[in-house]
Amino acid sequence: MKWKRTSMLLILLLLFGSSASAQDHKDIRDEVIYSLMINRFYNGSEQNDRNVNYESSDAYYGGDLQGIAQKLDYIQEMGFTAVLLTPFMENDETGYHGYAVTNHYKIDDHFGTLKDLQNLVKKAHERNIKIMVEFPLTISNNHTWVADKGKQTWISNESGTDNEVIKALPHLNLKESAVQKYLIKNAAWWSKQADIDGYYVKDIDQAPSAFISSFSKTLKSMDPSFLLIGEINGQPLKKMSRLIR
Repeated sequence: MKWKRTSMLLILLLLFGSSASAQDHKDIRDEVIYSLMINRFYNGSEQNDRNVNYESSDAYYGGDLQGIAQKLDYIQEMGFTAVLLTPFMENDETGYHGYAVTNHYKIDDHFGTLKDLQNLVKKAHERNIKIMVEFPLTISNNHTWVADKGKQTWISNESGTDNEVIKALPHLNLKESAVQKYLIKNAAWWSKQADIDGYYVKDIDQAPSAFISSFSKTLKSMDPSFLLIGEINGQPLKKMSRLIR
């Protein structure tokens, strides 16, 4: 699978109605972030090597949360102050990348367990390294919501990305109030469970400003220093003035 990275514009969600000033907390722009795909980084435990196939670019390769924890010294030695993980939620058998979510409240067993995530965060914090996670807005075609007639409004065909994998997956309809509430509750739950330091959200231009504000306000009410980054692909700055007020 070819992962094509195009030029992108990053909008700091710290600007979305944050109550914390730059003087109170370290600015996200001061962080040196190491971005990695969990399943392609390092295999720390062979116990979760289910369906591993190094001959296929679309298969799981064995990388996991334990592997990242084992390489924190290496990451720190390179000068990074934060690690950005691809989504760790449960995915279908094609979701080595983390975007084909089937269960928002469970860690994919290919990547490890909640205890593994908590241990990773603990060890990172001991080294003054922050752990950020990409918060997915896509689900698997096999997710129960796709076939649920009561949740047809939860799914949207809109996507601002040119990433082939993400574009092919069902996107959650961020204009649906029930979806907004679900995602905000889920994001807050993971923050509390694992003590992670921030989220990275793709296609934030597809989201209503009210959702962005509520998402940010909820997480920052739990931790004013919580880091939030939004990604917008190929959008002129003038079209985003509503997002950064």
